[in-house]
Amino acid sequence: MTDDELMERYYLQREKMKHFYLEKFSDNAQKISNTLGKIGLSLKDDNFEYSDPVGLTVKFDNIVSILAPELIRDKDDLIKCKQLAEFYQKKSREGYYYANNYMLMLTPFLRRGMHPANNWAPQFVRKFWESDFNDIEASVTLDYDRVKIDVDEYGYAELDTWFGAPFEEDISNIKDGISKLKPPMSIDTNIVNIFFNNIYSLDIKWNTKGNIKTFQSLEFSSENVVVEFQGELFHPAKYIHAEFDIESGLFRHFDGAIHFYTQNDYMMRRDSDFNHTFKNRSLVKAKAKKIFKLDGKIPKDLWAEFTCHFFTGNPLIVEYFTGSYPQYVIDGLNRVCVSQTD
Repeated sequence: MTDDELMERYYLQREKMKHFYLEKFSDNAQKISNTLGKIGLSLKDDNFEYSDPVGLTVKFDNIVSILAPELIRDKDDLIKCKQLAEFYQKKSREGYYYANNYMLMLTPFLRRGMHPANNWAPQFVRKFWESDFNDIEASVTLDYDRVKIDVDEYGYAELDTWFGAPFEEDISNIKDGISKLKPPMSIDTNIVNIFFNNIYSLDIKWNTKGNIKTFQSLEFSSENVVVEFQGELFHPAKYIHAEFDIESGLFRHFDGAIHFYTQNDYMMRRDSDFNHTFKNRSLVKAKAKKIFKLDGKIPKDLWAEFTCHFFTGNPLIVEYFTGSYPQYVIDGLNRVCVSQTD
């Protein structure tokens, strides 16, 4: 069987499963259709999508605002988790908020490959779901154009995982400055893609003003990694920003976002650093999508854990926090070196 035949079989099977679940959850689909009908909108077969990791979803522009007008978004398109808890049930299946006939989902930029048909990338969503956020006001962004309508507790299990790393350094004593981490230049690009999860580089910056020490980190993927945003293709870069209060010994603010670079801006920025805009007349200004935000009394351990898992699969953040790569990367690189010398 050829690759084209395999893909055709896959799409036929997925379409078959879509209609199976549409029949099984027809009441939920009808209720959503009725809600849209009241404002002169209608659903077609193409509005329904199915994938094994996610299940059956309805895709319709800004459907969350239509179904849940009571949810208030801030200027960054985020919704407070406390507000979501008032109207939706949070269960053990991470990343989903339950209503009677549909489920809200976190943004697809937290999924594997930032693709809406994939499962959550390990392990940020799970860690976020398990956190109580005492003395912290947490906000998240949702998939505002999709809701899941096969409302159940079923979850699609994937066995690979990602482990975070502790950060033992006293943040108050960290010197201001910029670091740029990259995979070893001596190894082949294909090997980098395997062991470094298609990561090109990781920029780190610390800066102090008064009693506040600001942390910024920007992760660039390899040139082959692109995603769709607002109808166009961009190079995505994950971004972390946090503010540490030296007096209290706690972070007071912590947020994560995705920056979207055009091809030209990506090539210009990836080999530069956080001072690029000051040293270069050609200003690189990426589009951005805020993913989460925490305000309040944020412990260092939570900041370190969430940062590691937001940069899921990136050994460079582990190297920055601990001084060395994860053991599986060290072992893999050693095997590559041995095979190249044989």
